[in-house]
Amino acid sequence: MPSESSDDQCVISPAGHFTLRTDMLPLYFPLRIAEKILFIGESVQMFSREKKQKNGTLKTVFKTQEDGFAVELLRLQQQADFCITDVETVISKIRSCIAEHLWKLVMEEADLLAHLQLVKNLYLLGRGELFLHFIEAADHLLQAPPKPTTEYDVNITFQLTVRNIVTGDDSFLDTFHLTVPASINKLQGDSGSIESGWHRLGLAYTVDWPLHILFTERVLEKYNSVFKYLLSVQRAQTALQGCWAAQMQRKNTKRPALLTAASWQLHNHMTFLVNNLQYYLMVDVLESQFSQLLDKVQSTKDFEAIRLAHDTFLMNIQAHSFLLLKPVSHCIRELLNLCQTFCTLICSPVVIPPCKETTALSQREMDQLKNISRVRSFTLSGSGVH
Repeated sequence: MPSESSDDQCVISPAGHFTLRTDMLPLYFPLRIAEKILFIGESVQMFSREKKQKNGTLKTVFKTQEDGFAVELLRLQQQADFCITDVETVISKIRSCIAEHLWKLVMEEADLLAHLQLVKNLYLLGRGELFLHFIEAADHLLQAPPKPTTEYDVNITFQLTVRNIVTGDDSFLDTFHLTVPASINKLQGDSGSIESGWHRLGLAYTVDWPLHILFTERVLEKYNSVFKYLLSVQRAQTALQGCWAAQMQRKNTKRPALLTAASWQLHNHMTFLVNNLQYYLMVDVLESQFSQLLDKVQSTKDFEAIRLAHDTFLMNIQAHSFLLLKPVSHCIRELLNLCQTFCTLICSPVVIPPCKETTALSQREMDQLKNISRVRSFTLSGSGVH
């Protein structure tokens, strides 16, 4: 049946199209076999529908083994006594056949490894230099609340940045594009301020068949949340570096400094936090987890094992990036917003550095750090980790 229930007694199929009602299973029929049948049914239905749409003919996912499986199922039907072991043996054979066929589709025909690398380069900011230049080029478009034309302008800027930075194949621009949804009602962030285009910016991926069975809508939503988070870290780091560059330029030309001693100390503190967060996310989390994902994908010929490895990878990068721990992720976002506010304040055309404002920002920064420490301590004590 189509999947719309969130009941604890329901198992949702991997692609999210169907639901298994576990409370309706006979007591003698194990859930593990029912889940295999769910996978088989959804895969056959998906493959048949897509192939019929693409070629106008119905092709079977079983290749030459379909007749053999039909004979075995008929044999089970004609048995005098129902044997769950025999049923599981036949179902496991069918499941293995489909899983291997799907593996060939995604690995050999669709070149999954190349697509994973592309997803890493864009959603996970693997091409850091590309987004560094994009942030500088698109900042004037995204500082204000988005207009109906903002998305078009931003995509033109992104395409120009790609062609200036990326040497070689830029065909991925046909499948990836930035989204900046404009709203009639002015949207507000957690702090009550009107959201800028940066807060609304997202990345959309048009997934070709058959990779859509791996990169589902739910999966892409998770990638998008990671993308927005990583981009906010990159923006904060870029802004702080811009402040430092402006300070050095004024020092070399013997003009009045942008930063007082207190402001400079706050700047250094923010830079230390953001640089360490950036390194942790990009190296300790993303590179490490992506390497593990590639190892698992290349060591199996079972599609379900690939899907499990990919789901685990996505869950791990969310967890290790603190995105699943809402109080901590909220505090980190507030810290990144404080960095942006500080840089805007310091680089504004004011001759005298605003000491009161920077003192207030410093206090808010300390408050957020205390909140993170408090939440982390509570979480670790609750989980028994010391």
